[in-house]
Amino acid sequence: MFTERNISPSIFLSVPHDAPQFVAEIMDKGLHQWTLQRIVHLLDQDSINSILCLPIGNVSHPDRIVWPWCANGLYSAKSGYHLIHALRNVSMSNGGQSSHCVNPLVWKEIWKIVTLPKIRVFCWRIVSKALATRLNLCKRRVNVNPICPLCNDQVESKEHLLFLCPWVKMVRFCSTFNYRVNPQSFTTFDQWFKSLIQMKFPSSLDKRNFLTKISFLLWFIWKARCRFIFDGCKPEPIHVLQMANSAARDFLEACLPSISIGITNREVLPAQPLWSPPRLGWYKVNSDGAWKSNKAAGLGVIIRNSEGAFCGGLAEGKVCQSALATEADAVLSGLNLALSLHHRKVMVETDSRVVKFGISGNYGNRAWSILPILLEIRRMETLFDSVEWCWIPRNKNRAAHMAASIGIATVHRVTWLNQPPPSLVRVLVSDGLPCPPVM
Repeated sequence: MFTERNISPSIFLSVPHDAPQFVAEIMDKGLHQWTLQRIVHLLDQDSINSILCLPIGNVSHPDRIVWPWCANGLYSAKSGYHLIHALRNVSMSNGGQSSHCVNPLVWKEIWKIVTLPKIRVFCWRIVSKALATRLNLCKRRVNVNPICPLCNDQVESKEHLLFLCPWVKMVRFCSTFNYRVNPQSFTTFDQWFKSLIQMKFPSSLDKRNFLTKISFLLWFIWKARCRFIFDGCKPEPIHVLQMANSAARDFLEACLPSISIGITNREVLPAQPLWSPPRLGWYKVNSDGAWKSNKAAGLGVIIRNSEGAFCGGLAEGKVCQSALATEADAVLSGLNLALSLHHRKVMVETDSRVVKFGISGNYGNRAWSILPILLEIRRMETLFDSVEWCWIPRNKNRAAHMAASIGIATVHRVTWLNQPPPSLVRVLVSDGLPCPPVM
């Protein structure tokens, strides 16, 4: 269990016995900021960043116990069961057992492959050891010969079936992928897939198309094997390769025409404005956050009126615990900027559904982890005459995204009241709305 104000014990190992008073002296409750001047010489940079990442909310609210292994922060017997088994597997792995742990990156990248949904599920089944190879069937005590029925030489594991069987080697040899599997260094499917996604490609488009074609090839190898088992049709490597290539090409041309012909997003400009102005007398506040795994973050805010004219903006660099906390901090910065400019009726747009629903009181999808920021946003909301909250897709939030990109490269806050930087002007103009000219 953790509390919402949980502080890593490794940070305050040398804190005196009056720890609550000590912690209170290094935080500014009014500004909701940490003041570490007294102890900065005692800490390394990682510890400083860990402290600065902790949000300071309204201290009048009592602490609340949350269960971090559930998205809503509430304990369930199912999550406890899975946690116990996960810890047991880790313990077995540390004890030198034969358990194999799949890298989380593999699970994430499998669901990001641009391919048919059934092929993504097929790839997931391979990694999950749920593919009905003869070796897996024998392990589940099914009375079947574990030897590969196609070569009658090796046991039919998923690695043998998809990579090492002689007829599959012929498929790869005839392919134009310019990629070869080394049997001596080949270990498991997930290790191979991890090395695949870490390969260097000329562009993200090339990598995406390559993974699409690989996924179709694996699928058609499996289908050819199943036709041999159930229909007695011996697979022909050239025919299997041609069918896989044709299916992948048709999929890319039908579902992703801009990707298949190599058109970049820069070349496909929208014909209509992506951003829409608010009602007369209102101001629209667009916010966005940019976050890196080293906890470096950038906040971006853009304010425009009912005529679409630029009325203010900011870019700020800071340290945040997560991408979600960055998005919430960006919303809070937007409210502070609008309040300082005396805008009393605002419509706040964010491209984070979790933050938007969290402000409304829905703390699912780990919104409980940013509850102090959400409560501060709710407090700030009472200082305006009217506030409306909207979620928008990312392509309608490009100006704030550009400001956040500027913020992640800055050290201090940069505020623009009437003249944004040239890079931001170009994005604002592309929305089809008025913007100050570049000076």
